[in-house]
Amino acid sequence: MTAPSPTLRERFLASARATLERLQHFGVLLEADPRDGTVLDALRREMHRLRGSSGSYGYDAASVRLGEMLTRAAAWALDPTLEAEHRGAHVRHLVDALYTAFHATAPTTEIETHVIWCVEVPDRQLAEWSTLATTSGFRFQAMTAAGFVDRLAQRERPFAVIAPADLGRTLTVPDGLPLVLLALKGHAPTTGRSFGAVAVVDADIVADDLAVVIERLAQRTSAVGGSVLILDDDPMILVLTRAIAESAGLRTVTIESPTDLLPTLEDERPSVLLMDVQLPGATGFELTRRLRASDEWADLPIILFSGDASRETRESATVAGADAFLPKPVAPAELRTQLLTHIEQVRQARLAHGLNPATALPEHEVGLRAAEQLAGGRRREGGVMSAAMMRLRDPADEVRWPRICAQIVRALRGTGATLAHYDSVSLVATVRDGYYPMLRALNALRAADSEGEEPRWVVGVAEASKAGAANAADLWHAAADATAAAIALEQDNHEWALEDSTRAPDVIIVEDDAAFSDLLEYALGQEGYTYRIVRTGTDALALLRAIPVVSQKPLVLLDLDLPGLSGHAVHEALRLERPRDFVVVFLSAHTGDADQVRALRAGATDYLTKPVSLRVLLSKLPRWVRQSRGAP
Repeated sequence: MTAPSPTLRERFLASARATLERLQHFGVLLEADPRDGTVLDALRREMHRLRGSSGSYGYDAASVRLGEMLTRAAAWALDPTLEAEHRGAHVRHLVDALYTAFHATAPTTEIETHVIWCVEVPDRQLAEWSTLATTSGFRFQAMTAAGFVDRLAQRERPFAVIAPADLGRTLTVPDGLPLVLLALKGHAPTTGRSFGAVAVVDADIVADDLAVVIERLAQRTSAVGGSVLILDDDPMILVLTRAIAESAGLRTVTIESPTDLLPTLEDERPSVLLMDVQLPGATGFELTRRLRASDEWADLPIILFSGDASRETRESATVAGADAFLPKPVAPAELRTQLLTHIEQVRQARLAHGLNPATALPEHEVGLRAAEQLAGGRRREGGVMSAAMMRLRDPADEVRWPRICAQIVRALRGTGATLAHYDSVSLVATVRDGYYPMLRALNALRAADSEGEEPRWVVGVAEASKAGAANAADLWHAAADATAAAIALEQDNHEWALEDSTRAPDVIIVEDDAAFSDLLEYALGQEGYTYRIVRTGTDALALLRAIPVVSQKPLVLLDLDLPGLSGHAVHEALRLERPRDFVVVFLSAHTGDADQVRALRAGATDYLTKPVSLRVLLSKLPRWVRQSRGAP
């Protein structure tokens, strides 16, 4: 993994939009009082953080613009009269420029090129596309159809495949691998018509348009986990529509009776509902109106379909609140397009609210805030604050994770648990009345699901009082330690015990920028390292003072600008109190010699300046980890 995934970039952009709103607010405040030192400090902190993460995600123009503005803001801090009347305007112009940089240009990162297999594509065409190798990080490899089969047999996988349409339709391409089919001029729309992981484009498509098509397909295939619920009383229609939906990589559930609709919606939480109009006991129009009138399902995308494609039927579907109408028999390409379009809209909406695109459960940061609120209630009203973490044994099973998450949600209904994603292969449930009811429900689910085989996921549980957890974040960390112990000891369940705290993670991330820590978390997870994330300097020092280190020294990736204590303060305290227990690497937007020299003289192993090249970071990680393990 040498580049952030499309989902990570989407999450970064959602975070960046929130930061831009704050910058805009600071501009308004500076227009009212351009000499307000508190506002200037807050402005510089936000710009500092965004500059580092935007560069690391490949938005170099944004990073450069922020760097220029940081220089200007530093001059403002030194001279209260400098550009005083124009400070608010400068901030407004910056925000406008950043919106353009984030949304009107593609990220350009220093990354290893993505390999595109070109099967029987003419050399002339490849030469015309060669500019993509530098502008979009793509590298084209020409090959024959026989060579394509041989490479797949050797378990090689490209980023995407391009082939002439006539040949491409005969190729056996693995599910989810983007495939671009080149049609003769006039036989495909100029913008490309795509469904699932396949796009049909004109053979003379220009390089820039081809890049857009490939990126869009890559984003769609990274979105596997979207789900569709299909309601139709005709079993043959259910078989057909299910096959079409699953060919697009969608998790699919089918039901035949309207009475099953609400319970199945509750259990499955689908991304989109596909529903027949003529049903026993109720029409699709009536059911759509009921859902639109409910608070919970008012925004659910609904596609109605019917053998009656009259104007009256279509108008009735629109009036009832359907998002789309399709005639029967359903055209597979049109159904795929409608499903994927609406699922992409759901993904974007969920990301904007801090929810996982595939499961609709809160992501780590949002879930942790909810758990902290639960912890506050427990302190007021009493109870035993506990957490259970469910984690896949094998990260390669990640494609199954959304379905498993849906099963866990159903199993824990009624236990009072607050659920959230801990990372891409872990789910954490927090309760304030003890974990035994929750654990019983999870064990029953796992027993029914495994059918005599080794369960695909393990459970680690922790009680706040036993683990000494002062807050929800500490409790989650204890549950993560218990889960790691369950995997190491080959157990299905493991309750946190004092000896589990000796299992220090490979890496401790000390970073208050959630977008940048997302990037680090993704990189570490892909390389198989265990890690823990801390957001403030104060919490970091408390953790690093307390964590037992037996043989392997944890690697600490340390930011410099942190709430509470600076990175220098944390590092220098460790040097005095635990001089041999950690390998420290600074990742900071401060590029000056003074900060780098201070860190290195205090014993830091390395100092990388933001924006951090993901390629460089991944090349250095193994050496840092080897050093933490005492290897040369």
